Amino acid sequence: MVRQVRCGMVNCYIVSDGAAGILVDTGRREESLPAVLKACAL
Repeated sequence: MVRQVRCGMVNCYIVSDGAAGILVDTGRREESLPAVLKACAL
C-alpha cells in the first residue's frame, strides 16, 4: 500500500505491507514531521 502524506507544497509517501513500511520523503522541511508521524499512527 502507498499512502500519500501532504506536507504543504510537497508530499511524502509511506510504502507499507501492513506490518512494516518505509518513508519516501520528497521534501526537505522539518515542519513535515508532524504530518508524517500522524500518518504513521493510522
